[in-house]
Amino acid sequence: MRPTSRHRSLDGLRSLALALVLAYHLGVPGFGGGFVGVDLFFVLSGYLITSLLVDEHGRTGGVSLRAFWARRVRRLWPLSWITLCLVALAGLVGVWNADQRSTLPGQTAAATAQVANWWQMLHGGYVDRFSAPSPLRHMWSLSVEEQFYVFWPLLLVGALVLAARTGRRAARALPWALVGVLSVASVALGFVVSPVHAYLGTGTRAVALLAGAALALAWANHPLDGPGVRSAMGTRRTRWLLGAAGLAGAAVLAVVTVVARPEDPWLGRGGFAVIAVAGTAVVAAVVGGPFELRDGLGLAPFVWVGERSYAVYLLHWPLIVALGPSVPLWLRTLVVLGASFAGAELLRRLVEVPVTVRRVPARVLSAGGAALAVVTVVALVVAAPTGSTPNEEVAKSLQAVPDPTSAGGPGGSRSAEPGRTARGTAPAPTSPPTTCPPAPAAPPTTFGSSDAFDMSTIDVVGDPNAPRCGGTLRVMVVGDSTARGIANGLVALGDPRIQVWDRSVLGCAFNDLNYGKKCPDWRSAWSLDVIGLDPDVVVLYSTVAEELQAVDDPPFLTEAAHSQRVEQMVEGVRTLQAGGAKVVLTTTPVPWRPNGLFYCRQEATSSRCDPAWVSEWNRSLVETSAATGAAVLDAAAWVGLRKGTTRSDRPDGLHLSGQALVQHSQWLVPQLLAAAGRPTS
Repeated sequence: MRPTSRHRSLDGLRSLALALVLAYHLGVPGFGGGFVGVDLFFVLSGYLITSLLVDEHGRTGGVSLRAFWARRVRRLWPLSWITLCLVALAGLVGVWNADQRSTLPGQTAAATAQVANWWQMLHGGYVDRFSAPSPLRHMWSLSVEEQFYVFWPLLLVGALVLAARTGRRAARALPWALVGVLSVASVALGFVVSPVHAYLGTGTRAVALLAGAALALAWANHPLDGPGVRSAMGTRRTRWLLGAAGLAGAAVLAVVTVVARPEDPWLGRGGFAVIAVAGTAVVAAVVGGPFELRDGLGLAPFVWVGERSYAVYLLHWPLIVALGPSVPLWLRTLVVLGASFAGAELLRRLVEVPVTVRRVPARVLSAGGAALAVVTVVALVVAAPTGSTPNEEVAKSLQAVPDPTSAGGPGGSRSAEPGRTARGTAPAPTSPPTTCPPAPAAPPTTFGSSDAFDMSTIDVVGDPNAPRCGGTLRVMVVGDSTARGIANGLVALGDPRIQVWDRSVLGCAFNDLNYGKKCPDWRSAWSLDVIGLDPDVVVLYSTVAEELQAVDDPPFLTEAAHSQRVEQMVEGVRTLQAGGAKVVLTTTPVPWRPNGLFYCRQEATSSRCDPAWVSEWNRSLVETSAATGAAVLDAAAWVGLRKGTTRSDRPDGLHLSGQALVQHSQWLVPQLLAAAGRPTS
């Protein structure tokens, strides 16, 4: 038996789990699935707390839940509250922008109440992907663990007590039945909830904690030793079998680290269960496997990092968010690691160890917690932004409104997409052409020019109410949120030569997926739109879409991907041409940095922000034009040479705003008239 080596090796395993999470959050290439480090932490937590509960029950015949929860509070709350206070104070000196500061009170309260994961599920939206992330986003995993610490001991101790009263055989069966039922429920839940819920939900992520608990129950007579150390099974062969299982589990985690993304639907549909089993195999190998493995993980550097892993986890993410995506990876890594470990060492000496070993009396701990709470609340109130923030205005602009041209007039149907007929239903018939008197052009709307994204640029554009006029160019706009902005810009001009019907869908153009989320069926929707609206010109405006089809998309820069894009683009253009409309494609500019990198998940290469990707996308558009006769307007050149290269032109790095949007629309109208063979003056 080697108790010292054993415990040190668990700290070493924590250091490896932390390394995965750090690489994932820092954006190190090849670690897109590094969130499996969190699953490894979950398995360790489930294993250790179940081991302690089972051991205490075996020694004393009962479990003091009050003492258990008191230990958890002393271990977790002080550092967590200090982190919340530091983040709140950073808002006072302008580290966080208005949107971040507006959500900090709610997120701080949720983290304090240990429900941060549920808060995040209820407060996410489309526009969040264009904004800097919250400095408290990482608190979700701590909430999952602490919710488990509340409910699992109650259930387990209840099962142990009930089993002890009914006989030895039941004593073995009831805890296992409890783990089995909860595990099956956890896996089943992942099949019926959204990918976001599967990633953040307590029920879906509990499978890893329960897997660790199952390992502890399997080794109930020697929970912190393992059968490979001092049991009848404690042979060299057993230890090496556990080592082989751990190696296989590590291989699974390595593959997931490379290929997975948090939004992948397969994670909830059994993926997290596979990760949990793999992580449990790794823990089993470390606890009961070859001594060489445990000695290796018990080396001083691994142990030092593992002992500070909790504090480093708390500190590193706010630092990453504060630096922003424009800082080079190497510099971001040096700053974040240096500051996180220095802060963790300071917190360990001044707070973590004194509080955990009870050198700090309860009354002093309570007074310190109260002081932290007061400072945090005051800082949040003082730093709170006044008025609506950009994201709040965007959310308001995306609320559903009646379609002005819906059949039935007032009180008619409401659309699935704001400001339009429901997708997949035929639009109301249009009036026949009439002779319309010329109308003076209205002065163009002036969109707000500032460093904040102008939410009015993606307001839903209502359908025109005027009858069809013989000389008016009927323009239908399709595409993603950039198309929504263009539709707003065209309507804002008030040019009597055009009427605009907006059929854009936020996040979707002619792609079937967007970051793992299924898009509406553009094939049927566009077919109905061109028949019902009978447009003269259709403008297809879209950013780069990397997930064109539900499965088997080849790597973006390959010729296979180019061929797939052209095939789908050609299908889309021919669908829009079915009613005789002239289709106009627009090239895509490179997202402006640094703000545009939030849209690309901070990935400057191999992403939608990669200039090589944008160039390939535009090449596919040009080839599509040659195959279909559609016109191509070089909007990318206009943006790059004239506008869209400053913060006020594209505040979020993607959408045109302010005078840039107005001027782009003024440039676009003559192009559309010319494409339809109409006079441009």
